[in-house]
Amino acid sequence: MTGISNIFLSTGVQGLDEMMGGGYMENTITAIIGESGTGRTTAALQFLAAGVRNGEDVMYISFSHSIDRIKSKLTTSLPWIESELDKKFHFLKLDPKNFDSLSYYLGNGLPELLTTLNISRLAIDPMTLYEDSLKYSDRQTSVMSIYHIYWTLKSVPCTTVVVLASNIADPLQSTYGYSEKFADNVLFLVREFPKDTLLNEYRKILLVIKTRYSGHDHHGKILKFTREGIMYLESPQP
Repeated sequence: MTGISNIFLSTGVQGLDEMMGGGYMENTITAIIGESGTGRTTAALQFLAAGVRNGEDVMYISFSHSIDRIKSKLTTSLPWIESELDKKFHFLKLDPKNFDSLSYYLGNGLPELLTTLNISRLAIDPMTLYEDSLKYSDRQTSVMSIYHIYWTLKSVPCTTVVVLASNIADPLQSTYGYSEKFADNVLFLVREFPKDTLLNEYRKILLVIKTRYSGHDHHGKILKFTREGIMYLESPQP
């Protein structure tokens, strides 16, 4: 298993590095958990884009999003990155319905692929679809399958972000509650609605719940987006 270094990598999201005590520690795994539309994919892509800007090779693995749409999203927000797509910024589309292929790539095949392409940053979006494929297995089998994925990811020198859906009943838990146990860092993106009415504007909040190897801010920050769709964080007004 690859050792954890004391090097922090920028998250690519203004305001988040400070919350994380400097960014994502190199060779760790971060779970970004939230409802659809809260900015999970945007946060993952900005992390990868920060690596490309730094001259690194990065990879985005999609279970559901069209790669063409992801490329369009990237070039709209970050026009400079277009020349790096499929060069420094790599993509892989996996079909969650093909369990054997999924298990291969997320298991034994992934370390070889990442090593061959010299990938230093990886995003898997959304990991929940892989967890869905295990829901008819007994709990022990499901937990061990998820654990194997995380163990495999930690066997290569790569800093990883996994995107997960939150639980419908509890927005501060992932759908199945597995990844929080195995990830080194856990972030939640939640919607905060005004009391007594749904007519007023709601806010999106980012919370850092866990950082295994460093300190972190225990206060949430407000999620904001520029016109180009770039995510940044602001501290709430007192």
